[in-house]
Amino acid sequence: MANDRNEAKHTPGPWRVVERERDDNAAYSIESESGIIVANVISGLGLETEAANARLIAAAPDLLAALHALLDRIDHHFGDTHRYGQGNEWREQEDARAAIAKAGGREG
Repeated sequence: MANDRNEAKHTPGPWRVVERERDDNAAYSIESESGIIVANVISGLGLETEAANARLIAAAPDLLAALHALLDRIDHHFGDTHRYGQGNEWREQEDARAAIAKAGGREG
């Protein structure tokens, strides 16, 4: 898992939500700590939805790091070939691995 993190090509987090003027067609921008705009949330969805979308996008680097940390802990305790638990617990591990792959452009 550590290699996946080292190969990340996205703008490093943390990211923050910045409210924008409504006349430039973006209600919110998501910016890195250094001020790089990584995304804009386009208006027209309603303020509550736009704000929620912006917060979710801004949380992406933290969510990705949390998934890596959780899977690393499971792998450390049980070995990377062991599937912890049964039923839905195993599926949740696979879902976490799929989400990490999707974030890295390895969906499918």
